[in-house]
Amino acid sequence: MDTKKATGSKRLAARYPLLARYGDGKVARLDIPALPALCREIRAFLIEHISKNGGHFASNLGVVELTVALHYCFSLDHDRLFFDVGHQCYPHKLL
Repeated sequence: MDTKKATGSKRLAARYPLLARYGDGKVARLDIPALPALCREIRAFLIEHISKNGGHFASNLGVVELTVALHYCFSLDHDRLFFDVGHQCYPHKLL
């Protein structure tokens, strides 16, 4: 792992601990009461990064809970998930 990526991972873990820990396809390992906190972290991450880099706000913020629920309920290593438009899939890409 290169130094820049390691530094970015540490920064992510410090600001968004649930997203850093469970954002690699591990959402189903979270307890149900922790899911709203993960949604808040995803929202904060999206707001921070979209406001800096540009992108679609509303469409992504509107599907955060739906995306977390889909990741919690389905095994996306085996199940397929399709979004009808690409600008709604930022939360999915984070997870």
